[in-house]
Amino acid sequence: MRTFTVTEIAERIARKGEKLELVADRIRNWTKDGLLEPTGDKNPGTGRSRQYPEKALIEAMVLLELMDCLGIQPIKARWFAGWSKAAKRVLHRSEDRKKYLIFSRSGAVTGIELRDPKELLAWLQASPEFASHIIIDLEKLYACLEQNPETA
Repeated sequence: MRTFTVTEIAERIARKGEKLELVADRIRNWTKDGLLEPTGDKNPGTGRSRQYPEKALIEAMVLLELMDCLGIQPIKARWFAGWSKAAKRVLHRSEDRKKYLIFSRSGAVTGIELRDPKELLAWLQASPEFASHIIIDLEKLYACLEQNPETA
């Protein structure tokens, strides 16, 4: 199983022109807050880098997208921890990357779904309990990661 350091993840998810150290700090904070999980020790000791499984790349991309959509650090929203745990289960249960990851919210009620693009409109119309949604195209996130040949 291939693993990645904080710096390697930062290099792959950083937006154009974004300082890598800021991205690396964000990844460390996500780890501290329990949103990303390294393999082995969370604190491996001086001079040793945390190692993250390959699945952490897409998890970090989703966190970055949510941060951009919400306009805040996701962890600052009390309800976000539940979304994060649910997203990890949903993201890795399917090999089909051509799906949409949908975060829904209305008041205190939150939900998360993984849907085929062809099902999206019907699902949205059949979900009256939610007033708002964030829809992430996983195929595009994976494409961003795969632009760097080292992630393949």
